[in-house]
Amino acid sequence: MTIARWLDRFGIRKIKSYGINRRGSKAGYWKGGRYRDNTSGYVWIYSSHHPSCTKRGYVLEHRLVMEKFIGRYLRGNEIVHHKNKIKDDNRFENLEIIVLGEPNCGKVRCPFCNKNFKVG
Repeated sequence: MTIARWLDRFGIRKIKSYGINRRGSKAGYWKGGRYRDNTSGYVWIYSSHHPSCTKRGYVLEHRLVMEKFIGRYLRGNEIVHHKNKIKDDNRFENLEIIVLGEPNCGKVRCPFCNKNFKVG
């Protein structure tokens, strides 16, 4: 027998259980469930029960802000656009919904050349 089995057999020490759930606020490096992605620049919020969360349980903050204002979940063809092009500025005044696939609803104005582009 190994030493760990002898210790367990005679009740000298209890073996730690590593099978417990350490996700979300129970994780060791938990910082409140909000982080800024360095590659894309967007802010992510931990919301594991949201229908469009990632595998890790995070949702984009600007989508949550818009969903809270309109009172429903956003559909797959609805994009939340930042008016001032700053991706971590998630004030409601800075956000607008662009619906893909509907005529004249997907226009975006470039802040540099002032041309209108149709998205979708």
